[in-house]
Amino acid sequence: MDAVRASPYGQLFRPDNFVYGQSGAGNNWAKGHYTEGAELVDSVLEVIRKESEGCDCLQGFQLAHSLGGGTGSGMGTLLISKIREEYPDRIMNTFSVVPSPKVSDTVVEPYNATLSIHQLVENTDETFCIDNEALYDICFRTLKLTSPTYGDLNHLVSVTMSGVTTCLRFPGQLNADLRKLAVNMVPFPRLHFFMPGFAPLTAKGCQKYRALTVPELTQQMFDAKNMMTACDPRHGRYLTVAAIFRGQMSMKEVDTQMLNIQNKNSSYFVEWIPNNVKVAVCDIPPRGLKMSATFIGNTTAIQEIFKRISEQFTAMFRRKAFLHWYTGEGMDEMEFTEAESNMNDLVSEYQQYQEATADDEVEFDEEDELQEQQEHGQEQQPEFAKQKIMASFFSLFDPAQSDEVYASDDDDMNNNSNSQSDSDSNSNFSCSPKIEIDFDKGSLPPEPQQGNVEYKLKLISPSKQRFEHLVTQMKWRLREGHGEAIYEIGVSDSGHLHGLADNDMTASLQTLQQMAQKLGASTTVLRRKSLGNRRSVVEVLVRRIPDDQHNIEVRLAVLGGADAGKSTLLGVLTQGEYDNGRGRARLNMFRHMHEIQSGRTSCISHETLGFDAEGNVINYKYNEMMTSEEISDRSTKLVTFMDLAGHRRYLKTTVQALSGYSPHYAMLVVSAVSGFSVMAKEHLSLVRALEMPFFVVITKVDIKSPDDTLQELKNILTSVGCRKVPFVVQSDDDVLTAGSNFSSEKVVPIFCVSNVTGTALNLLTEFLYVLSPGISNAEKERLEQEAGEFQVDEIFRVAGVGNVLGGLLVKGVLTEKMRMQLGPLRDGSFMPVVVRSIHRNRAQCRVVRAGQSASLAFTQNTKLPPLRSGMVLLSDNGNENDSAPYGTYFFQAKVAVLFHATAIYVGFQTTVHIGSIRQTAIIRGIMGGGKIGTNDSASVMFEFVCHPEYVRPGMRVLFREGETKGIGHVTQVFPLNRKFN
Repeated sequence: MDAVRASPYGQLFRPDNFVYGQSGAGNNWAKGHYTEGAELVDSVLEVIRKESEGCDCLQGFQLAHSLGGGTGSGMGTLLISKIREEYPDRIMNTFSVVPSPKVSDTVVEPYNATLSIHQLVENTDETFCIDNEALYDICFRTLKLTSPTYGDLNHLVSVTMSGVTTCLRFPGQLNADLRKLAVNMVPFPRLHFFMPGFAPLTAKGCQKYRALTVPELTQQMFDAKNMMTACDPRHGRYLTVAAIFRGQMSMKEVDTQMLNIQNKNSSYFVEWIPNNVKVAVCDIPPRGLKMSATFIGNTTAIQEIFKRISEQFTAMFRRKAFLHWYTGEGMDEMEFTEAESNMNDLVSEYQQYQEATADDEVEFDEEDELQEQQEHGQEQQPEFAKQKIMASFFSLFDPAQSDEVYASDDDDMNNNSNSQSDSDSNSNFSCSPKIEIDFDKGSLPPEPQQGNVEYKLKLISPSKQRFEHLVTQMKWRLREGHGEAIYEIGVSDSGHLHGLADNDMTASLQTLQQMAQKLGASTTVLRRKSLGNRRSVVEVLVRRIPDDQHNIEVRLAVLGGADAGKSTLLGVLTQGEYDNGRGRARLNMFRHMHEIQSGRTSCISHETLGFDAEGNVINYKYNEMMTSEEISDRSTKLVTFMDLAGHRRYLKTTVQALSGYSPHYAMLVVSAVSGFSVMAKEHLSLVRALEMPFFVVITKVDIKSPDDTLQELKNILTSVGCRKVPFVVQSDDDVLTAGSNFSSEKVVPIFCVSNVTGTALNLLTEFLYVLSPGISNAEKERLEQEAGEFQVDEIFRVAGVGNVLGGLLVKGVLTEKMRMQLGPLRDGSFMPVVVRSIHRNRAQCRVVRAGQSASLAFTQNTKLPPLRSGMVLLSDNGNENDSAPYGTYFFQAKVAVLFHATAIYVGFQTTVHIGSIRQTAIIRGIMGGGKIGTNDSASVMFEFVCHPEYVRPGMRVLFREGETKGIGHVTQVFPLNRKFN
């Protein structure tokens, strides 16, 4: 930086526009994006605002950065997103240096690059990809430089950047400024990654000896050796091309040569975009040359660099290598998963448009998938082996029988005896620790302090106080074992096998059974070991798993703009303590360090509020040591809040939650200080589009009177497009009135609360208590009679358990040991799986019914395919006559366009939300006309871009792209009935 300031180039910049003397991000994207970069970004933005205000005509912004480091990738993408927020209608143009393994000097470059591309896809209009590997190849092979310097590399970058921005700086016969380039070069919003090139390529000292003609420039311009990106354009198809010529030349000659090159290489251009070449000519040549040409290609071959980065990313991410450096800065592991998914979607989209003219790539995809599944299966085997090591405490008494006792879950499924003993023994494997034992000494290891194993020498006639203590201890052990605990009777805490006489053992087992009955648990003797002298030691399994949930669950989505006070409100409701006016209450709601620092929610978080039969609140204030499991146990009604992000940047996550989690109601939070913000209006339109009942909470009434916000809110709710009846709740009678009329979906209750003083919070709490689940008993029974369908919203990996799927049971009933069909896979088919265990509200259960959310684990020896959100589990009836389920690429839906700036035509690309499905889709047909616009309805044919999904008629469809929004329902599905050939 000091060298630049002291050089002649330093005179180009204002001295106060330099930011220096600060440490970098240390090759860590998270540092640049969330911590150290976030501290500097405001000062940088202030400089940008100052320069923007001095512009006569602000066309856009240009950023040069590296994707492999920490500062350029992390802070660079953060700066881009901030600029996009403040200047959404200006062009965002980046020159991004892509990492290459041949010239890499940073191990974590795949992480940084993938996270950066994830941001660039959403926040830039034009991204020029420049590859270090390509620059070195040009220096070595074309320029014949034996030891290229950074100056040589930067010279290539500078001539390319100069050529791209020519039309901004000089007049010409045909101009191609940044906006014209974007309009002519970007056929679909996400496909804006360009391959730049330049001709003639010369070393800095040889420019004056170089003289070219227009035909030579045109020929060189399309040569793969002149490209600044290390991917071969001959491996793809050009969607669009731009050529910027500089120097004294004939426009007619330029047109002739460009037409010749197109005709000669027509197979490398997609035929479904006519006139896909943009030409600009400027009479002023670059310094040192008489003429030059800058090439900009939007080619599907660019996917090669994304594939290369994605493969390196996946190799490290599967093993969680170096992940702690990122999560330590406040990042969520889910961000890595989303970035990987977005990268794969981008590759699939480029491949899809390439296959529009050549469909010879499917075979390779299937081979890649087979290889990936084999690798996945190999990863599962160590987990299964590890599970077998975790044998029962049977092996503590007779190791010779441990192999006989052990049986896999599949063996249990095929065994018709279904004895309680076998079932209980199997469950024991998942929770018993691995313990080494020396049988010659006749002892066990000392009693573990943690876990679900308890040693008891004897339990004979305990006092009342001692009995209560034992029950509390058993409850803790059951919680440690997720509903199961192992008791060793006749064993001291040191592990010595004392044993008990028959009478004492019978009395101890009776006491143990009374303790279990107190907690609603059962006891089963697993093993009895005789020690001689008429003494014995007994191993007992204690199990408490409710057959069904005993409480009513209401799912509530919390919406509203950033800084409206959503997380603070939930903190006050669930923690039972008022806020201090500086955000103390919201701290318990945040999951990441950057959320605490910024005060803004970035991901979905779940919190619970319970009520007993009398309507008393059960939250964390009820008992200092209260856990969420205990709140669920003590409550007859449970309200589950989904705290959703209010920032526009996380709008996709918010829409996904509304569509996938199927909340019963929505709570729209509005600040009395900032009023009804733009994002609050956006969330309101989404809730109305989904026909979801909602109520409004106006916060911060202790700072400012809510009168202005109330009036604005009433005007919006009573407008022609909304037609709602606003009802301000001010008393207990109003709560009952609002609750009784809320199900009509016409009345919108409004609460004016303060998280600091507690104003009207009691009314809001009473209203939450009177809310019904939003579905009638008749409808619930009807859904339970249908075949089971479980939609996958989240995927976890738990040590010792394997993959766990979280989601919602849309219909049917799901039980343990139930056979299901999981899919769709890449070819649209489903694979059989067996449900091993079920958890609801962080507690184990045996049954899940329609409308309930749960987490599922599968038998350990099941080799699962690559999992993703949007998959489904379908009940397997075992009837060979029933047709097997299949996914689909194509479906037809009756849709209504809520808003679009112009008209939607065939080929329009959008993001489709159907339940937990979120995928890019293309409109392939519009029935009854060639286009649809705002407030129009039509039957539309959609095609998924990336992979097949399970869709059925009647499912709700929500599609959006930028400001465009539409809603509808599926009318017809065209399932795949065979694998791809």
